Amino acid sequence: SIMLAYAEGLWSIIVLDVGAYLTIVTALVCRTWSLKVRGLLVCLCLYALGVGLSLFLGPFGAGYIWLFGASVIMSILLGMNAAILSLVLNALTLIAIALLIFYGALDWSAGMDNPLGKWLVSSLNFMLLNAFATITTAFMLNGLKKALLNELQTSADLRQSQERYRII
Repeated sequence: SIMLAYAEGLWSIIVLDVGAYLTIVTALVCRTWSLKVRGLLVCLCLYALGVGLSLFLGPFGAGYIWLFGASVIMSILLGMNAAILSLVLNALTLIAIALLIFYGALDWSAGMDNPLGKWLVSSLNFMLLNAFATITTAFMLNGLKKALLNELQTSADLRQSQERYRII
């Protein structure tokens, strides 16, 4: 993406990509930071990429992909509340971009026929799929967590019962 942005003279995309990639690598390398902090930092970078690419390139960029990834990863690393927060942020972002399109503030929308209508349809479809994948992922992982905790409790109860049996 950096090479393509360079070939097209999109310096804002290069700065955005390099900054996000360096931050993500830093989060992966700094193992002294907690997993929640590193996960949140990565998710914020993905979100920033999504917002930036959507603003600079509109539906022609990969903004939707990064917003989708941020929501799903937040549901995996940080749970249901973070997943819902990320979906709200995505919706607000897409609405804000729709307002910018309406007021003619985005260059990429100037040459399109009915850019607002296309943006709204794409955004609604995106939010439907994004909400389904994000919430489903959070529910599945919550269920797995409960099953694991139940299994650990059952194992502890069995060990305690075996110890009482040995004593008797």
